[in-house]
Amino acid sequence: MIDKTGGNEKSIPLFPSNNFESIYDDFQVKGSQAIEHVGEYDIVIVGGGISGLTAAWQVREHYSTLLLDQGNKLGGNACSNQWNDLRFSTAGTCFQKPLLESDVGKLLMDLDLWNKWQETDEDTLVLFNTKELIKNLNEVTKSLLKQPSSLKNPSIYALSKNLVTNLVTKKRYVAAPKKLGDPVFIELFKYLEKFTPSNKHPQLPWHNNCQWSREEMELFDSISLHDLFCNHDIRRTLPKELVPSYKIGSLVINSIETTLRVECLSTKSVSAYVGIYFLVGYLYGTLVAFPGGNGYISEQLERNLSSCKNCTLQSKSKVISITEQDNNYIIRYSQQNQMLEVKAKSVIWAAPKYSAINAIKHIPTNQLQAMKAIKHHDYCIAGVFLNEPIWPDKFGGYLIEDLTSCTDTNIWCKAGTCLVANWQDPGYPDDYGIITLLKPIANSQDQGKLNKIDFKDLQLSVLSEVCDILEAAGQSSQIIKDIKIWRWNQGLVISEIGQIKNNIFNLASSPNKGLFFANQDSIGIGNIESAIYAGNWAATSTIAYLSNHYNNTIPNKQAV
Repeated sequence: MIDKTGGNEKSIPLFPSNNFESIYDDFQVKGSQAIEHVGEYDIVIVGGGISGLTAAWQVREHYSTLLLDQGNKLGGNACSNQWNDLRFSTAGTCFQKPLLESDVGKLLMDLDLWNKWQETDEDTLVLFNTKELIKNLNEVTKSLLKQPSSLKNPSIYALSKNLVTNLVTKKRYVAAPKKLGDPVFIELFKYLEKFTPSNKHPQLPWHNNCQWSREEMELFDSISLHDLFCNHDIRRTLPKELVPSYKIGSLVINSIETTLRVECLSTKSVSAYVGIYFLVGYLYGTLVAFPGGNGYISEQLERNLSSCKNCTLQSKSKVISITEQDNNYIIRYSQQNQMLEVKAKSVIWAAPKYSAINAIKHIPTNQLQAMKAIKHHDYCIAGVFLNEPIWPDKFGGYLIEDLTSCTDTNIWCKAGTCLVANWQDPGYPDDYGIITLLKPIANSQDQGKLNKIDFKDLQLSVLSEVCDILEAAGQSSQIIKDIKIWRWNQGLVISEIGQIKNNIFNLASSPNKGLFFANQDSIGIGNIESAIYAGNWAATSTIAYLSNHYNNTIPNKQAV
């Protein structure tokens, strides 16, 4: 094993896992298969992620509903797993602390999950690249001198001591509490405070009730976030009250890049409008998490829906086609090598748009073009299983470094964040530990590489990364038991500059008669807020459609 703490390089171990984890069965649909008709429903929902489950939850009392999902388990981009009874997430992990009156707040109240989360603010680490922090000490010193009270914090001097030690011992990262960096970010936070939910908060996608005017949104969606912070010629053309009044430093820029990179975005490719949205929510705002991440919510939804007489949930079901017939919809899907068919009065599509293009027949041309314009980037998540926990009192940490100077072979799939399963699952005894590495593939030219890389090569890259992280925690790599890797090909929707102002996402989700879209292509694997909003909207629209087009306003009413 590579044991950097001992200074010697040993042989690479044969970990138990020797292939990528799979969330889908290998479907092989044969055109000659006999088709079996298996029922009729008021609503068929395609996709069992948070948006589809939310839609099913909203219609559960009054309509017969069939939910179909291609995966081996429901949850989509919000799913959890367990190892030795320790819960850990393999997709979305946290979300913005909700307001009670919000869509997320109302759903959590329904599920009896309100205020049962943990807040990450006080328990988040930053793992600074040692060389990068040394290079930017001037920026840090100036920030501290502007905030003299911060110099009374003993952690500042402990960080300085660790930094010197790391420089001598050539350790890659030095760990520090996220709050310790507040003096460096004070000017950025003052700027982002203008855009909090109680102030001028961006909405994705933009709508008429947004606190930004259409004109303001279009201005900021036409330029990059990098231009907003760094291009003085462009800044002069923008409303003065919406522009930062300070010069941003290299260390802060790298921190912003890290925050965006976790969502497959970068300062130069994301619009200022979308960029501000993510910085407010995921750098400035308070994040919260449940045991095992957002999968805790999807599992609670699935558990409650399974007890509803009106609702049928089916995994391992790949929808092949949806056609309209006599004001109804015929949905054909493959399940366990069988071709099945159901009839429905309406359909809610809650799966990715790229799969809708082939499955849904007769999509209007302009809507089809909008669907094809939406970009999906690959994502990789690595779970590192340990003999003992590290940082069990911490949510995890952001890895802050300048990737432009990195020479790692697989830099295109570099971890941006490490998450600690033991913190998420506080009731678990500390016998074992799990560190989850989020490894987004942000650059357009790197898409598709995840499908081609050899598993062992990628596992070796993960091992190298986690060794550096374990060093920062004062631990040896000898505690590693296994490394599992999940691939989310086309797993994350990204927004390109100009797509919000051109209504790409709204147009792609336009309803068509009894066909509605619950997946608003929420940007970011962790953006559960948009998914829940989209599920609610699709459910409300479907209920209105069924009420207007069928005599019985609330058919199939059942006690839940």
